[in-house]
Amino acid sequence: QREKMALPSASTSASVSGFLFILTLVLIRLAASTLASSEKLTIVGGFLCSLLFTFALIAVGNLVRDTKWLEVIGCLVVALVVAATVHPVCITTCLFFSLGLLYYMTQVSKRMHTDVVPQKGRK
Repeated sequence: QREKMALPSASTSASVSGFLFILTLVLIRLAASTLASSEKLTIVGGFLCSLLFTFALIAVGNLVRDTKWLEVIGCLVVALVVAATVHPVCITTCLFFSLGLLYYMTQVSKRMHTDVVPQKGRK
């Protein structure tokens, strides 16, 4: 049997996510001209901005505890504004990658936060 790993506390998770948000933001800003130099790199730039969305949402989710659509949209707007400073195509790719990551995070959250109810046998 596997032993369950202890989950980090909400404050630890928020701190790590905040640090990764700032680190990713700095890297995007430092590499903005490189990311805007070719079509493939603009897609990479959009993906990096979607990581900003993910880190921001994790940090906000750990601070608020009950994340609603307003928090999700706020984090998405922040990521899209950063993407707009790199290249216009980054905005679109950031939006699509962010929606995919949001779907994935929702599925993981549903699995982690639902209780397993044993099913009754059929007669």
